[in-house]
Amino acid sequence: MLFRSDGETTPQLIDVNPGGNSSNPSDFTLVGGTVFFVANRDGIGRELFRLDASGTAAPVKDIQPGNGGSFPHSLFVFGSTLYFVANDGVHGDELWQSDGTAAGTHLARDINNVTLDSGPSNLLDVDGILYFMASDATLGRGLYAVDPASGVPQRLSIPGLSGGNEANIDSLVNADGRLYFRSGWSTDDGIYAPLFTIDPASRQISRVEGTRNVQNLSHLDGQLLFQ
Repeated sequence: MLFRSDGETTPQLIDVNPGGNSSNPSDFTLVGGTVFFVANRDGIGRELFRLDASGTAAPVKDIQPGNGGSFPHSLFVFGSTLYFVANDGVHGDELWQSDGTAAGTHLARDINNVTLDSGPSNLLDVDGILYFMASDATLGRGLYAVDPASGVPQRLSIPGLSGGNEANIDSLVNADGRLYFRSGWSTDDGIYAPLFTIDPASRQISRVEGTRNVQNLSHLDGQLLFQ
C-alpha cells in the first residue's frame, strides 16, 4: 500500500489498486512537481503512475495494453523529462520518455529494431547531455547520447575501437561536468583498458593519453579517481 504524509498529520492512504491486491509501489522519482512511480493495478499490470498535488494516483499510460504490464524501471530525470526503460510488448526493453501525459509518453527510439531489447542501462546526465549504454542488432552494445534538441538517442563512435570492441565500454563517470569511461578491451593499436573522455565544448571523444589497464573509476569533489 502507498501512504502520503507531510510529516505531521496522520498518513493518508492512497489506494493505487482499489479493491485488488497490493500495488507494490516502487521507484519514486520527482520531476518538477510531479511524482512518478511504478505500481501494479488490476487490468493493466505493472505500469508507470503519477501522483498529483491532491494525492491522487493515476496511470500515466498503459504502455503494454492488457494485464501484462510494461514493467518500467531505471527511472531517470533529465531536465523536465522522465526517461525510463519499458517493454510495450512489441519492441522489447527500450528507452521511453514522458512529460507526465499519455500523449507525451512514448518510445524515445527503437534502438534494436530487429531482435528486440536494446537493454538501455547506465543512464547519466553530463553537462546537459543524457548518455547511456544500449545494444542494436548490427553493432552490438555501445554508447548513446540523447540529442538535447530532438530528444532522439544517437549512437556515438569511439575512436580506436572497432570490430565490436565498443561493446566493452563501461564505468561511465561524471567528473566536474565531463564524461569519462573506459574500454574493458584493447584498442585497435593494442592499448588494453584505456581511459576515454568527451570534451564538454566540442563533444569530441578522445583517449586520455598515457592511460592503460584502467579500473575502479570514481569521482570525488569534481576530480576523477581511478586505479
